[in-house]
Amino acid sequence: MTRIAHQRLDHDLSLLSKPLSQQRFIDFLAGLLGFFQVWEPAVAASPQARRYLTGTSRLPDLTSDLTRLNVQQHEIAAIPACSAASELVRSPGLALGSLYVILGSRQGARVIGRAVSSAPWAPPEGLAYFSDDPRANAAWNGLVTALHQTPWPSTDPEIARGALKTFDVLHTWLTRSAIA
Repeated sequence: MTRIAHQRLDHDLSLLSKPLSQQRFIDFLAGLLGFFQVWEPAVAASPQARRYLTGTSRLPDLTSDLTRLNVQQHEIAAIPACSAASELVRSPGLALGSLYVILGSRQGARVIGRAVSSAPWAPPEGLAYFSDDPRANAAWNGLVTALHQTPWPSTDPEIARGALKTFDVLHTWLTRSAIA
């Protein structure tokens, strides 16, 4: 259901294409930070969704990684927020679909992390956002189990809509001219 949207985002971001400049990667991380600055509090405010985020905030990892890449604190503080991310949790179904995409993205993040680790500008200690996180894996497994108990996606179009809308928001936000 989401494969085409996922492939479109991967293709247009081209994070696995060589060479990937440090600035382009910093811009990507900054875009993610702007997204999560809005999305995480919106999910935390949703009773149906917040249980899947316990201890899995990406904000500290993104901030740490930007700092490791020599982005100054005042520059990090000035990163614009993605206001559209708040729309992704307007209902329980949308929130579950959005969580499916975001929690599932941890799997792909590891692939990107391995690819980026060989870049000449990559910090020797690695990047936190792209590392394995057992809490995030547990949250992902819990969500997948819950979704399997829900007849998805064929009988709950709201969840599917939330997943697709998440890819759309991420695509628009992360490929805008200021980042891409």
